[in-house]
Amino acid sequence: MNKLVVFDIDGVLAAYEPKLVQVLVDRFGEKAAKGRNLFSLEKRYSEHPEILNVAKGLTADPNFYYGLNSEPGALSFISQLADSGFPMMFVTSRPAYMESVTRRWLLKNFGAYFEESLGLFCGIESKAKFVTGLPESIEFAVEDNPENIRELMDAGFMALCWNQTWNQGVFPRLYVRSDGELMLWADESEESVPFWLVEQEQ
Repeated sequence: MNKLVVFDIDGVLAAYEPKLVQVLVDRFGEKAAKGRNLFSLEKRYSEHPEILNVAKGLTADPNFYYGLNSEPGALSFISQLADSGFPMMFVTSRPAYMESVTRRWLLKNFGAYFEESLGLFCGIESKAKFVTGLPESIEFAVEDNPENIRELMDAGFMALCWNQTWNQGVFPRLYVRSDGELMLWADESEESVPFWLVEQEQ
């Protein structure tokens, strides 16, 4: 039996950052698009507290989250994992009061794949501690936050980095090639290869 795959949501399944930046650019101009190589909004907008305040307000608004698009390639990845017999779980640091809107978003975008999953868990501050406490064995976690990836790896779990501007240089990483193929880039010194080719060889 295949082991569990644990998914983060924002920046992995949900295209949170593009919508956030677009709203901020519409209000504050191009200065709101700078610093996208930084994961932390506090660091990104440290010199622009007015932008940071609006960004924090958006991240606290459930209505903002419900309208997010899914990340390119996310549905295909989820469906192929399900078809290959991998159980899945969705774990996010979104506050607990976001659980209802997050559940509705997952149903809207991933339908039966979410319904057949092992569930959604919100308000998780430490993914590494959460995963350590699970009774299921973990195949891998998919994350975009470099700090979470490091903590998961330090705890002995495989964490695959979903390619984003703020996590460049973090490996192993997943990205969607221009033709839609999901690629696994194991190390900077190696060529990337199709993820499912590697999975079939294991």
